[in-house]
Formats: sequence, structure tokens, C-alpha cells
Amino acid sequence: MLNFIASLILYSLFFSSPVSMNGVVLGEKISQASSPRTINENILGVKISAPYAIVIDSESSKILYEKEKNLQTPLASITKLMSAIIFLENNPGWDVPVTVQKDDIRDGGLITLAPGDMISVRDLFNLSLVSSSNEATNALARSTGLSLDEFVKKMNVKAKELGLKQTYFVEPTGLEPANISTALETVAMAREAFDKKEIRDAVVLKSFTAKVLNSKKRIVGKSTDKLLDSFINNKDLDYTIVGAKTGYIQESAYNFAAIVEKNNNRIIVVILGSLSDDDRWKDSKGLVDWAFTNFHWP
Repeated sequence: MLNFIASLILYSLFFSSPVSMNGVVLGEKISQASSPRTINENILGVKISAPYAIVIDSESSKILYEKEKNLQTPLASITKLMSAIIFLENNPGWDVPVTVQKDDIRDGGLITLAPGDMISVRDLFNLSLVSSSNEATNALARSTGLSLDEFVKKMNVKAKELGLKQTYFVEPTGLEPANISTALETVAMAREAFDKKEIRDAVVLKSFTAKVLNSKKRIVGKSTDKLLDSFINNKDLDYTIVGAKTGYIQESAYNFAAIVEKNNNRIIVVILGSLSDDDRWKDSKGLVDWAFTNFHWP
């Protein structure tokens, strides 16, 4: 057993961690001319409830804050960012109607769609990312014409293409705790997802109304991101949430990944495992405020 543990530690050090000693995220090089610097060399950290977290400067990839950034934990619905990436690569057409099937419905989360509901691909996409609808995500994956196994395989292939060695998926919604990653590798996934306009446009919606095409029913999906109404998304204060995604299952506790901009400077914040919903928002706001208060951008 001791030999196994020692081997696992060595594997993590030499193969799994994509961060070098100088704080470069996933092989990207820091430009000293453009990377943020601390205003006070005696800067103190910030206390958060989440056991895993990271804050990086988006432009230079310099790590501004880290806490157990390389330990694996369930992603929960942050998984849907990777699902959205794979969907966009296999989009059958935004106006294609999709009929929700019984197998799309799973226990966990708020269920808003029913078997037989016919929904456009565009509305499924928005419901998946705005209100984190699990049945919409399953139907969206099925709309690509791929089997579930094929879709998930593409998710894992994409993770490898991004250089993610500690990220693995078994299904597209995040309900399974076997969907795992680290705070550090979630940064790369969030960066890839929020680089896509379709995803950015969806995740900043506070609500969305989907039409059921074969009835008069309307489904209102409300955003799971309470920070859309907070100071870190207040343009009068020069803050903007560029993109964000929440996640929660019992095994993961409360997760959050976001890109936040202030004065044209962007940071990527990942919080995994906050103790409560309130703690998730306190942790996130605390890290955003701490980063922009204690670092200076050239």
C-alpha cells in the first residue's frame, strides 16, 4: 500500500500537474511585462470555505491565488461546459426540434421538461447553461446524432487535447460524481468554453423562456448564478462577468467557475467544494475582490 501511495504521489508530481514552478498554467508562458504584480509584498491571502480554489490572470496565466489546486473532486454541473463545447462541434442546427425522451429525465436538480416535449436545439442549449437543466443537456447531447457513449468519449478526447490529465467524464450533466477534475484543470476548461460566444451569451442570461413546440407551454429557466446581480457584475463599478457556471451535487458540495473582468483585465476564478450555497458566493466575491484589490496590472 505504501508503495502504491508513493507511486501515486510521484505520478501527480511528474505527470499530472501542468503547472511549473513559476506559476504557468497548462504550459502557457507568462509575459513579465503584462502580468499583474502585487501592490504589497506582504499581501495576506483570503479565507474561504472551499477546499479547492484558484485565481489566475487570464492574459498571462499567472496564478494569483491557489488552494489545493491539483486535487481531484467532482465537477457537478460545471461538466456542462464541456458538454456545450462538444455540442457546438456537432450542432445539427439551432432550429432543429428535439423530442424529450424518458431516458433524458434523471433524478437530481430541478426537472422542467417532460417526455414528449418538443424543444428547439437553441432552447435546449440555453436551458442547459442558464438553469442547468439536466434533461435539456441529455436531449442536447442526443440531438447531435451521437450515442451517449460517443458523446462522452468526445468529451474525454477534448479534455486530453486541452492537456487535462486529471479530468474525466462519464456522462454529460454532472450528476455522476465520477465526473472529476481539479481547480487548475477547470481553469483550462472554463477558458475554452467561455472563448465561445454562444456559451458566453447563454451563461450571462438571468432567465430564459423556452417554447414547447408541440403545445402552448412555456418553460422559464432562471439562472443558477446569483452573482449576476452582485457587484462583480456591475458595470458602474467596471466589473463584468464574462462567463460563469455553477455546479452542485452532494458529493461535490458547491462549485463555481467564472471569468470576471475589471478595467479590461480578466481573471479566472474556480471554487470547488464550498460548504454551502451562501459560502460559494462569499468565497467567489471574496477572491474576486481580493485579486483586483491586491494586484496591479501594467
